[in-house]
Amino acid sequence: MTKVKNQKFDLDTSAKMYSYIKNRKWNQMFRVSATLYDKVDPELLIRAVAELKDRFPTFFVTIRGSFFWRHLRAVDCTDIVEEDDGKWPCRPIEIGRKINTPMFRVLYKDSTIALEIFHAVTDGTGAMRFLQTIVATYFRLQGIDVPSTDSILDAKDKPTDEEMENAFLKCYDKKGETQGRGESKAYQYMPKITENYLKIVHGIIPVDELKVVTKNYGVTVTSFMTAVYIYAFYKHLGEKIDKPIKIQVPVNLRPIFGFKDNLRNFSLFANVEVNSDMNGCNFEDILKTTVEQMNTGFHKDNLQKIINANVGSEQMAVVRFSPSIVKLPILRIATRLYGERLSTSPFSNIGVINVPDVLKDKIKSFDFVIGATRVNNIYMTMNSFNGKTVVTFSSRSKETEVQKIFFDFLREQGMSVETDF
Repeated sequence: MTKVKNQKFDLDTSAKMYSYIKNRKWNQMFRVSATLYDKVDPELLIRAVAELKDRFPTFFVTIRGSFFWRHLRAVDCTDIVEEDDGKWPCRPIEIGRKINTPMFRVLYKDSTIALEIFHAVTDGTGAMRFLQTIVATYFRLQGIDVPSTDSILDAKDKPTDEEMENAFLKCYDKKGETQGRGESKAYQYMPKITENYLKIVHGIIPVDELKVVTKNYGVTVTSFMTAVYIYAFYKHLGEKIDKPIKIQVPVNLRPIFGFKDNLRNFSLFANVEVNSDMNGCNFEDILKTTVEQMNTGFHKDNLQKIINANVGSEQMAVVRFSPSIVKLPILRIATRLYGERLSTSPFSNIGVINVPDVLKDKIKSFDFVIGATRVNNIYMTMNSFNGKTVVTFSSRSKETEVQKIFFDFLREQGMSVETDF
């Protein structure tokens, strides 16, 4: 395997934003985890993570500065596996000139293996592939013959160019249309916040029951759940909307643009919203407008316009050749104007997780948690595995009214929902 010492990578288009808006007390972290049927062997897990250092070179990195752009620099440290100490999930990770550890941590507790990672490294799809490969390597070290799949890589293989490249740049059409950035601010959910805290609430739904309901409505699972989430905020507000309720839904661009093996950030966000024009509406009205907006926003032509706008902005000479010290305040201001304040909450559906048959009696469940952002105070994720859909809310507040409205509505639709309030 080729050594990666001193190897460096350009930040991908999304990572540039995450790297510049971080600070010592906050960086955009998220967590993917797998719960096994047996207790985790820490020594075996440490070996599994170490074996993957050269296979995932764009993960074992930290951020280093330069005069014009920051970049990712490979690090040799693999001493990043630790027992979960019970602190709040997705707490900030230490990044700095004197820090030579990668921008993720691997935690274990009883039967759970968790990967907490800074968004500048990868997105949810890339992180889940890394986690699944960690788990598969862990079982391979036990002597179990785990085959490689689209989601499970072999530690002995060399990383490909497609895995490591900035796919946004590859898809950029310099002469193509761009999408404007004009958009109104969204309603902000403002419960009482608790510092250094993240409340996690799970809801477990049988996949078959969810499919029956979505089939009756004639919509996709993601469209349905997005509409239910909007409806929960709408009911929480007493069915009176002053500012638009906007749910930010990420789109995995890999299958759309043909970069299925890419391991870096390659997703975009589209907002789905209802505004004051819909005061007095019912759930069916919200679902209808959700489907219409998702069909438009998630169309390849529209996504291409967003890619052109984002990459085009960073390719401008005034941006490329401005010193990093000048870029920093500009990007932070841009994030405030065009970022979190334009959405009420993100909802990320990582989809159906598949594992080889040999692991089906080894892995009990998967989970996906979005860490705290600076503005949005509640977040929702979803994944499906082994016949069960897990909806996870993470919140900076101990209040749970929106979550309860959400799950109660699913029960009203005939679903049996287990929650852990």
